[in-house]
Amino acid sequence: MARQTEKVSIQYMSDLHLERINYDFTIIKAAPILILRGDIGRFCDYERYCDFLSKLCQAFDLVLLVADNHEFYRSSREEGIDAAARLVDEPSMHGKLRFLNRNSIDLPDSRVTVLGCTLHSHIAEGYTRLTNDFARIRGWSVKAHNDEHERDLSWLKDSLYHLGQAKADREVVVVTHYAPMFKGVCHPLNKNNALSQCFSSHGLDQVRQSGGTRLVSHWVFGHTHWNAKMKAGGSIVLSNQLCNDDKTLTWWQRRFRYRPFETQALIRI
Repeated sequence: MARQTEKVSIQYMSDLHLERINYDFTIIKAAPILILRGDIGRFCDYERYCDFLSKLCQAFDLVLLVADNHEFYRSSREEGIDAAARLVDEPSMHGKLRFLNRNSIDLPDSRVTVLGCTLHSHIAEGYTRLTNDFARIRGWSVKAHNDEHERDLSWLKDSLYHLGQAKADREVVVVTHYAPMFKGVCHPLNKNNALSQCFSSHGLDQVRQSGGTRLVSHWVFGHTHWNAKMKAGGSIVLSNQLCNDDKTLTWWQRRFRYRPFETQALIRI
């Protein structure tokens, strides 16, 4: 029998944007568990998205999916959530697909718990520069966006609090799509620009202030099209995004700041 303290390897990636390449992308297995952190495909492309995820479920022991803004393009959020539930129940997934929308999962034979939600950013009142989400997701508004942020943030705080009370020996991997901080998570040219509030929030700091980061070993994000790996709030904050903007970088930035996409990027705990 495997020991409870067995080390875990988790493969992770996001922002594949398969709708742009006709879902023609191959992921080579490098770990038993795969985390897809959003902007993978679109729920409106149900059959093609289903075929792609089915192939992954044949290869991996477990596939964890967090949805983001592009998943819901050309549909409403409610329609997208329903489509995600249908994908999970598809026989071709062999029970291996999990949709993380304020859900947690204890990884087998380990002390690792994964907490997953989109963690939308918070857009301040009077903020006028917005992304295409509000035109391409039916019925989507800044209020709905901010309401989701508050629900996700409250859920994370509550989940981490209860884990700390009941399972204090757990190591937690938090998986969100939006970045939980502003510093170091986007292309240098986009730092504090007019769209920053549509990509990042102060979620990590808010969770830290509530005492919730004590158990968080890793916080994995996407959405910013910039790959990062840093220590913040006692956790390793990192991303691995295929659509990773490397344009207009200085020589120094390209050498010391830029992190290319890795098809077999791993978290080892």
